Amino acid sequence: MGNKFCKPNSDRLSVPVALTKQGSTTRAQGSVALLRTDYNIGQGEWVSENYVKHAVNVKFDIVAKQ
Repeated sequence: MGNKFCKPNSDRLSVPVALTKQGSTTRAQGSVALLRTDYNIGQGEWVSENYVKHAVNVKFDIVAKQ
């Protein structure tokens, strides 16, 4: 759970995360779907889905070593 900031907007966001640990390495993987139109991203000629879809899937894979 954390905050996401996009343009002037900020709200809470819950993202499922898979944590794995192998030796001294920890890995966090997850994804979340966002609608760019909820944050006024893509205005004017970019408002249609001709170039960029409204739904955007954000994926992450973070590896940390001790």
